[in-house]
Amino acid sequence: MKRAVLFVICALEQDGTGHAPFFHNMAVYLLRSYLSRCSDVRDGWDFQIVEFMPPASRGTSPMDRSCEALFHAVQQHRPTVVAFSLYVWNVAACHQLAMMIRQLMPEVTVVAGGPEVAEREQFVESFPGFDVVVEGDGELPLRRILVAMQSGRSLDGIPNVSYRRPDGSFAHNAAKPEFENLDALPNFYADVPERLRGQAFILTTRGCCNHCTYCLWARQGLRQRSDEKMLQELETIAASPCEHIVFCDYDLLELYVQRPEVLDAMSAILAKNPKMTVEFFVNAGLLSHPALRDLIRRMNVVRVNVGLQSGHPETLRLVGRPWTIASIGTLFQVPDDLKPYLVVELIYPLPGETLGTYFETIERLIGAGYFRLQILPLMVLRGSALRRSAHALGLRYMQQPPYYCYETRTVSRDDRMAMAAVAFVLSSLAEPPVHPSLQKKLQAWVCAHPDLPKTIAHRAGQGVDLDALLGEVVEQIFGPAGRATYAGTHKIYDLYQALREADDQAPPLPARSESPALLLSTAALRDALARVGIDLLAVTLEGPRQLLRCSVAGQPVDLFLLPAHVDGPCYATTERFKVGYKGSLSDPRIMTRFVQCIAALEHTQAARPAGA
Repeated sequence: MKRAVLFVICALEQDGTGHAPFFHNMAVYLLRSYLSRCSDVRDGWDFQIVEFMPPASRGTSPMDRSCEALFHAVQQHRPTVVAFSLYVWNVAACHQLAMMIRQLMPEVTVVAGGPEVAEREQFVESFPGFDVVVEGDGELPLRRILVAMQSGRSLDGIPNVSYRRPDGSFAHNAAKPEFENLDALPNFYADVPERLRGQAFILTTRGCCNHCTYCLWARQGLRQRSDEKMLQELETIAASPCEHIVFCDYDLLELYVQRPEVLDAMSAILAKNPKMTVEFFVNAGLLSHPALRDLIRRMNVVRVNVGLQSGHPETLRLVGRPWTIASIGTLFQVPDDLKPYLVVELIYPLPGETLGTYFETIERLIGAGYFRLQILPLMVLRGSALRRSAHALGLRYMQQPPYYCYETRTVSRDDRMAMAAVAFVLSSLAEPPVHPSLQKKLQAWVCAHPDLPKTIAHRAGQGVDLDALLGEVVEQIFGPAGRATYAGTHKIYDLYQALREADDQAPPLPARSESPALLLSTAALRDALARVGIDLLAVTLEGPRQLLRCSVAGQPVDLFLLPAHVDGPCYATTERFKVGYKGSLSDPRIMTRFVQCIAALEHTQAARPAGA
């Protein structure tokens, strides 16, 4: 008679969302498909999966009907092994379940693996409810555990495994970089066609070739499966009712740009399901590659996540991303028509960052036309290089999941709260609007307000809660109807959907106080400034002012033009304009060159709308 392995999924969302439990717990389904095909375990073990929704969010006792139903399911299967796949978002709930299972069914061996299992000696001290823990890729260790249990042998000597001895202490086997051949793993999507719906995730690789200190992927080098196996899985997803697919690889373009035949094959597969939208990740250095535009067009791409993380060079060095520094300039060379697809990712509070550099990075991005930002809180993850150096870097973080960093040497707790407010509002707006007209309104409003981060931080500092603050911004963009709709759903996607369905006509943006006809053209400004050693990065309008985001010898400088008849402080006055700068200025000679440049332009360039 076969013994049972029961995988328990601790789902944090209802499956109807399309996000969970399947696509947030793919490791469990992959392990079941893999083990059920291994000749040394499939004849002796039966593999089942049960799903559990923690009751905590409903404000009830853990021993409610949901828990009773779970224990009933466990007892029905009479498992020898109960297994969990642990992530930062489910480890606490899974550990609570493991403790209950060990009390109610002490004969069961409770096994845990997943990204959260790292630094095993410390892990079992924090989470003692598991009998066996597996660090790293789980296929080979779990297979060897089952073979050993089947033959009555000890788990001693199985690499990357820790286990509870009869006296209750833990034995920690040696760590060893052992991995199953990725092509030996089955197409597990094909085993569960009924679960493929909503938003799908796919990884064509494991590991990463970069060494970002905050990331767990950096723990192992990059490994790729064969094109044939990868395309087979993509075919399965494309043929399903899934509406959106996310390629979770660190940089899809870098992986395949030198092999256009693979991108052609992927595009052909996705073209079979024209309703499916696509999302992937790319590093900033490849934004100027012509293949990006082609991929967006052919794959029905709606979102490209651009990994920047910080615009502060010293911070990038401290987190193992020095190669990003040289690619920052690429962001300011991207054609405007591509920017609606790009979501620039930032992390806060990284070591070396300050509230000032954080604001500066976001303001430069908004000024350059990037209105979709995903700003994430730093988690000092167990097993990451950043965690090992956290004390030396002066990072203070929560000791329990999700391990948020709440203070650094350069970011106080109050500064961190201001960063979080900005992140909440701007990241909420980053979800893709469902109609181009809404997207245009969003882009026009955000890019006309490059000081938005400071405004958000100021309002949050006045005690406005984050949801109300987001509602204020929504009202300014989409009018009172937009705020009323958001107040009823508290979800930006639902707001965008409702606005489209109602064909809501939000009020237009406030009229400029000055006619754009009084302003100089972007092209003329760029050429003229370049001749005096000033690089023009972006042009935006702030009321009557034409704000010029520039760079001089690699240092950012904010200059402005103001029609001469408009009241306002300035550095100097020409025939038509008041000219000046925002913030600090390290070299006054910059302004001398700027004034001379504008005076010359007035005589050689007919004024026309900015951006022409």
